[in-house]
Amino acid sequence: MVIFPHFIRRVTRLTASSQDQLRVFASICLLAACEPRPSASGPSTPALNPLLTPLRTANETQRAPEQPRVSPSDRSKTARTRPSCPPSQEIHGLGKITTPILNEISGLIQHSSQGNIFWTHNDSGDKARFYAIKSDGSLVATYNLPPHIKAKDIEDIAWQEENGRRYILLADIGDNKRNRPYVQLYRVPEPRLPTSSDEKTLQLDEVEVMTLHYPDQPQDAEALVVMPRSGEILIFSKHLLQQPTTYKASEFAKDARLQVETTLTFVDAKLPLQATTAADISSDGHWLLMRTYLGVFGFRRKSNHLPFTNAGCPLQSQVEAQGEAIAFLNRPPIERAAESLQDNQPWRGGFLTISEGLTPVLNGRAFGENEGSVTNGVDN
Repeated sequence: MVIFPHFIRRVTRLTASSQDQLRVFASICLLAACEPRPSASGPSTPALNPLLTPLRTANETQRAPEQPRVSPSDRSKTARTRPSCPPSQEIHGLGKITTPILNEISGLIQHSSQGNIFWTHNDSGDKARFYAIKSDGSLVATYNLPPHIKAKDIEDIAWQEENGRRYILLADIGDNKRNRPYVQLYRVPEPRLPTSSDEKTLQLDEVEVMTLHYPDQPQDAEALVVMPRSGEILIFSKHLLQQPTTYKASEFAKDARLQVETTLTFVDAKLPLQATTAADISSDGHWLLMRTYLGVFGFRRKSNHLPFTNAGCPLQSQVEAQGEAIAFLNRPPIERAAESLQDNQPWRGGFLTISEGLTPVLNGRAFGENEGSVTNGVDN
């Protein structure tokens, strides 16, 4: 651990792809190095784990406080207050990406009406474009933004509905060196799917650009969602040793200054949300999903009038080498996915994840019966 500061300095000199790979390595090393270890004289004692002890603010020291001993009764009380994780089942029949150009997938959302179609994109190194893929991993089409759009690092993709029209937002918010004076969002109406096999590449002419300025200093971020009812845009910063900060824009506009969102913080989440790489929200606004290199975490609310619980819950998910994309599944992603659940349960939502790299596999989980139904619209 003594050489860790030197390691961080060396990371800043590497390419974006190499930096991300080393972030994965560092996160796993930190987690493993600080796990409780058995003692020769008795059971293991809690060890100081910086990934499980969230820091209070970005300006405070990065040395975590000493962790007190927890009695069995306290552990039981904590277990009762934390929201229970929803049961889930693996979705079988999903495929893997075989298109070589899709080797740095960084964002994913489900099509608004076709469950087996997904919109996705690469991050830095690709052009200003996104793709439609099927749940079997095959490429449907490529969609190019107008030539005047010069994307730097598109890190996430999200839905927005305005005046009854559905839009796709591409979030050009990546900033590994934290030196961009502003970041941008590109908004396009959800495009049509190809009507023939000859339409493999489509040119989009209608695009709106939103320029965003942080209130404090440039931030690296890879996760963005749009609240279904209010239209608020939320960006979650990415830090290796800190919980993410939530930044908010009240609506899509040509230019906006982000604000720090104080009602959705993760200081007390007690979850390893460091290095947040993607996020998505259910169409009814009740589920917020966040993923890191180490796992997937869910935040639940029963009504759009209520804030998300800050406690959150770790969700069962597939381990991926460099996972940077997650999509909430408002519909089954394959035929008979819902019917394949135990006891023929109705479809209650789930999520799909995918990693960067060549021929990555699509991994899906379907929620079980304890989570209530997920609607395709927005409730109150």
